[in-house]
Amino acid sequence: MIKRCWIIGWLLITSCMAFGQTLYSSREGCALPPRGTIRILNLFINIVYDQTPERDPAISKPDAPWKAGLPNTINTNPPSYLASFIDSDLKNNQPNGLMTKLFFESSLGMYRVLGDFIIVDVAQSYITPAKPGANFGPSDLIKAAIEIINKNGFKTVFGHDSISDFDLLTKGSAGQPKKMEANGKIDYLQVCFRNTARKDEKGNSYSYGQVGEGEGNSYESLICHECKLKIGGKFYENEISSIQGVGPGDLSVSDKAIIFHEFAHNLFGSNAFHTSGGNHYNTIYPCVFMGMQCGYGLMGGYNSSLVSCNGYERWRMGWTDTLTNTSHFDISAGNFLSDISRADGSKTFILRDFVSSGDAIRIQFPYVDKGGSNQYLWLENHQVGKNGKLDFMQYSNSADCRQPGSAGIYAYIQVGKDVLESQYASEVYPSNQTDNLKIVSAKGNWDRKIVSTTDTVNCIAWRKIVTSEERLQPNPLTGYTDQQTHFFETDGSTKALNNASYGILPWIVYVKGETYSNLPYLGDNFDAFTGTSVMDIGSNPAPVNAVTCYVEQGGRTIKPLKKAPDTKCVWLSGLKIEMADQKNGTFKVVVSWDDYRIKNNVRWTGTIMLQEQLIVNAKKTILLDQGYTPTQVPRDSLSGFFAPQTRLTAENNSVIILEPGSGIILDHGSKLIIKSGSALEMRKGSSITVKKGCELIIEKSAKFTNGGGRIKVKKGGIYSVR
Repeated sequence: MIKRCWIIGWLLITSCMAFGQTLYSSREGCALPPRGTIRILNLFINIVYDQTPERDPAISKPDAPWKAGLPNTINTNPPSYLASFIDSDLKNNQPNGLMTKLFFESSLGMYRVLGDFIIVDVAQSYITPAKPGANFGPSDLIKAAIEIINKNGFKTVFGHDSISDFDLLTKGSAGQPKKMEANGKIDYLQVCFRNTARKDEKGNSYSYGQVGEGEGNSYESLICHECKLKIGGKFYENEISSIQGVGPGDLSVSDKAIIFHEFAHNLFGSNAFHTSGGNHYNTIYPCVFMGMQCGYGLMGGYNSSLVSCNGYERWRMGWTDTLTNTSHFDISAGNFLSDISRADGSKTFILRDFVSSGDAIRIQFPYVDKGGSNQYLWLENHQVGKNGKLDFMQYSNSADCRQPGSAGIYAYIQVGKDVLESQYASEVYPSNQTDNLKIVSAKGNWDRKIVSTTDTVNCIAWRKIVTSEERLQPNPLTGYTDQQTHFFETDGSTKALNNASYGILPWIVYVKGETYSNLPYLGDNFDAFTGTSVMDIGSNPAPVNAVTCYVEQGGRTIKPLKKAPDTKCVWLSGLKIEMADQKNGTFKVVVSWDDYRIKNNVRWTGTIMLQEQLIVNAKKTILLDQGYTPTQVPRDSLSGFFAPQTRLTAENNSVIILEPGSGIILDHGSKLIIKSGSALEMRKGSSITVKKGCELIIEKSAKFTNGGGRIKVKKGGIYSVR
């Protein structure tokens, strides 16, 4: 069993909004340029608990790779993994260290993150000599460590002992050009704590460095006042810094996401850019969805699945490959432009391995609510286990119980944040669209029920309480994915989702009583689209926009964001995506826009809008039902759930065709509305069943053609022509 602290670090970048400039670009990076070379000065700090040895959180891990050294010295016992964590120099342009390799591969070779190390062992008595066992904060600890370095003399593990080794660029403001030149400051000081502590095993609070394992912060400022490092006889400040609790474990394995997350903030932006499993409930920025979304990417964290970046991040940074994308398209597949919309018509692409080539497809959904943020579907071919890259499920290289994932197409939805360059900083770095990426899993979307909160998962189980869930019913349009937090009613009487019903992550999922997946929120072998797969209007999942619910949820008190650019409706279209494994590491992807056929029985929920066509194949049925997955904060006054009653509206110029023997069933308060200017055609043997509390409305100016179909109105149902 591997234990991990499950707290994602957060960032407060104080100057991520610059004023008085005329142009902002995400591709200039927020605080650091996303191109070129930077060398990080890594300050590794261990506390020697000579006053309260029983409170050393690392005391139970004597065999961990990072071991304690001599009190108040530097580099007496450096961990053996350092060269495997960050390269001190890049040889033959081939990265070896985990952090170097991650950002090198993510940037397609455009960004080289190097580093060197000083390991400091600080005696507890050095910090609190007069009050043995007294509390102290991170600044006290860092100040003491720097004093010890200055007394012993500045000396790194790999010999980069000059200020010129760590002073390679001039930091700039958000989205503004940075100069690749020295300015007399340490570019980036990264502090890693081995055994700081916040509370004991019984939960009693105290502060020995305060930042616990798995926590972190990043700052565009000094690491602390009076913390200048003496290098070559002169004292130097730092420009950017980060602090993170990493524990005594091996940092050269992939599950130390907090370090990469904090560094990535300096490229992407403030906490408003938390996403991909890197968000947290205490964020001060409004979120696109209730709860938290998982996923993968550089801005992810301990809630992330794949260890790799994503296409959305590469697009914001302008990371493209000059060999595989010679046309220099922002988004390409097989060297062809692959950022498409319905106006581009049908397209066929060959998707090569995403990490190696940069190939990706982005499809803009044709409709959103009026005033809603634009939405896009991303498709990426991750050849997990076959590409030799950092591209596998997190923890799978450090825990035998985790599988690495499957080679196939991974998909997610992007909501908003689609402005790369503007004269307004708020357009490039919006603050109201946190956690804006939502995973689309091949496993589909489902309504769930909670089974237990006490089951034990013998795999990375660092929580005492875990959640077991069972799939209730398929809900392709508005249901839950595995990779997000799930809300369940606690007592059935709360008027709004709040801190009494906050989202929890699924640790075990059952299907028909059998275990289907452990830790599904971290991804599993079933998430990728493999072999031959199709997403269309009748599949689960379906290629439709996400229903958003912009909320403020700091402190787990959830309330809707006023004047939010929400999309509360599901907008149907003829979008069809066919994916076929070519058995050579590539996938053929065909995108078309005119497939309106329901080829299997489907269950739909939510507020559904039809602008084009809907054809129900012979002997197939659409069930319009009540959704049980929360899509709104207040309890709906009509449905009694945190989701509205289902309503399918055929808008002006749209057409619904029921082929022989097919049907639409209205249940649990659902409505089918055929508006003026639209058409409903019922063929022989087709039916529309209106159950109790449901309603079929056909407006007078709508075209209704009945060629042998039947409208069945059950007791308590309503059929009206208006």
